[in-house]
Amino acid sequence: MCVHVGGWSRDGGVPLSWRIKQHEALLAESVLDPAHTVLAICPSPLMYAGPTGVTHTRSLIIFVFVIVIVSVFVVLTVILLSLSKLE
Repeated sequence: MCVHVGGWSRDGGVPLSWRIKQHEALLAESVLDPAHTVLAICPSPLMYAGPTGVTHTRSLIIFVFVIVIVSVFVVLTVILLSLSKLE
């Protein structure tokens, strides 16, 4: 699971350092499975109303898609390297 911890937020918002601490606590208490959770920081503004919300949602989808593609590439590379060592 990819968890969007945060990015840029408006003045007066919860600072990123506190959001990271909150997610670390969720991982430490196994509310989120540490073995299957990736925390990510997307630099896109955290705005959810109107057209900006649509733009933010699209940027998050692209961001998660890139993480998934990179993760699959890394896993396939590890598998191929493991197989080549067996030969």
